[in-house]
Amino acid sequence: MNEPPRVPEGGFAAWSRDRLGLARRGADECGDVWQLEPGVYVAATAGPCEEVLCRAQDFTKVPSPLFPPLKRSSGGPTPEERVHSHVARMRGLRPQAVAARIGEIATGTARFADQWPTGQDVEILPLVRRALEEVGTRYLFSEDAPALLPFASQLFLAREVLARPSRWVWPRWIPTPARRFRTRQQVAFTNALRPIVHRRRSSGRLGDDVLGQMLRPSSRYGLLREEAILVTVKVAQVSRVTDQ
Repeated sequence: MNEPPRVPEGGFAAWSRDRLGLARRGADECGDVWQLEPGVYVAATAGPCEEVLCRAQDFTKVPSPLFPPLKRSSGGPTPEERVHSHVARMRGLRPQAVAARIGEIATGTARFADQWPTGQDVEILPLVRRALEEVGTRYLFSEDAPALLPFASQLFLAREVLARPSRWVWPRWIPTPARRFRTRQQVAFTNALRPIVHRRRSSGRLGDDVLGQMLRPSSRYGLLREEAILVTVKVAQVSRVTDQ
């Protein structure tokens, strides 16, 4: 396959500074299809866009700042660590563990029922989402939930945006607005959770919630690395943010 032309002085840095300007210059100087970085191409008109969607497997999937490889980033958990962290997370989600904290769950559920609007049409999903955000965040993080709830709320919203029906089934490597929003919220949530993990470990007060269970070393797997905990807890927060 012939390489499309590359815009002089282009690249991710120029794209970040002025996306529209670089897109116009690329179309003017290079035509309908041009190259932003090695292996990263821009289709500037409808025809080439359709070709890209139909033949996405022909294009090199090159990691870059615009296509963040979240699940395999440098320093992230290994496959073995993912298994260990999943086991640690499930210790806090066993039936007996949930039963021991059913009072906390019941309180949040009762408050949600009491606040339900009556005598009017309502949008169900936003109300349910807020209730799940609060109950789930408190179950995972106990007294640290208020500090994390704003970030958890945005993660739930990102999951909704990704799950909305779309006319196109976009290739996984295309940085759609929904995926880029998801990435920003994942980063924000992780940055908010990291100092909490540091504080709990340094103080020795690990807590009895799900995060506390993950901070405790197990006789079989030992102590989990911080990155493995951050990734696994983030997944637990919204179950699974799917790529669609």
